[in-house]
Parts: sequence; structure tokens; C-alpha cells
Amino acid sequence: NILDLYFATDLKGVFVTNNGNVIYTIDGGNTLTVNAPTIFVGHEIKSITFANSKYFAVSKNKTTGTARIAYGTMNTAGTLITWTQVTSITSTDLVTVSNCGTAGYYAGGPNGVLLKSTDAITWEVIPTGMNGKIISVFFVNANKGVALVEDVTFNRELFTTLDGGKNWTKLSTGINFNAFEFYQQAQGIAVAESGKLYRLFSSPNWVFSELAGPNSNGNALVALDFT
Repeated sequence: NILDLYFATDLKGVFVTNNGNVIYTIDGGNTLTVNAPTIFVGHEIKSITFANSKYFAVSKNKTTGTARIAYGTMNTAGTLITWTQVTSITSTDLVTVSNCGTAGYYAGGPNGVLLKSTDAITWEVIPTGMNGKIISVFFVNANKGVALVEDVTFNRELFTTLDGGKNWTKLSTGINFNAFEFYQQAQGIAVAESGKLYRLFSSPNWVFSELAGPNSNGNALVALDFT
């Protein structure tokens, strides 16, 4: 199964899978090339992102449950990434990794695990005080961040921070969100299980509001992306 993808252009993209494979396309997905990097043998690759000419991926060992972050550079043909493992992480599991521009890089996982890096190579643990699983995370600057957190009943709600991730406040109540993405550094869109869309923005504190948006006929919206 494909767990995440990233397109650097409208034609060149990378898909990552639950069996450790990395899939490349240079023609918008019409033709796919499958590669099985040694570094991901026995792993499921949960998330991939791109920044500063490098790809970054989060994976989980299927046997031990331990997490791994790796980074790599794409060849000029767009058909192969040469990977290097990051050795500074100590988390037992990670779900997501994100490039937040000038705010740095962040990775999240179960039990409120949150890691931060300025170069995506050396990572520090931020104690969040949360127990849920961080599904997605984004910071607009060093202090202001938003996270999609899943509880033990698999309900997902939005939490925000104003102090760099040390303290979090629930932004939404009773809304089961599935994903969010930012189209500007301080403005984003979240999609909900109800089929509704919500605008997220920080001005100066975090707020959100429902959008009119297209009618999903009550069908769940599970993902979105901006190019």
C-alpha cells in the first residue's frame, strides 16, 4: 500500500509504501519505477517530504517497532534516491515528518512524541504533555504550531501551541478531522470526516472557520494537497 507521496514538480514524484519500497515517476504517474532501498528492508515508510534539495522519510521497523528518519538526494534522472540514515533519534515510533520552512523540521508519533530539527539531521525531543498520536504537525514559526492528534477511540482533533510545542490547546471539539495542509506559512485548510472543509489561520492566535467549499454529499474527506 502507498502511505505517502511527494511531487517536486508536476511530473516528478516519489511514493513510499508499507513494504519499504520507494516508487518513482518522471511523467506524472503514467510510468512507475519500483525500488527497494536496503535501508528500508523490514520497514514500512510512513511519510516523505522534501527540502533544501533533499528528501526526508520516516519509517518503522515492522519487527521491533523502532523509528528511523533517513534523508537522501535524487539523481538527475529523477529515478533513484541515495539514502542516509539519521542516527540522532531515539523515538520508538514516528508517523509523520514535515518541512516547515524557516520554522524547521518536525516529526511526530504516538504518545505525543514530537521531534524538532533545524537541519533534518540532528533532532531534539520536545516534551508535549500529550498522550495521543500526532498524525500531522506544522509550525508557522518557532513558537506557533498546529497538530492533528488521534485519541484511543481513533477520533482526530486539532491542537495548537504558542510556545514551540511544550503546551497544547484543543482548537476543535466534536469535529473528527482527517488531514490538513498549509498553502501559506500561516494559512491552511483542514478536511473532516463529515465532508466539510475548514480554514486554519494564525492572526495572531490560532482560529479556524468552516468554509462553504464544494459539496461532498456527506462523504468523508480524507486528504488534500496544494501544488
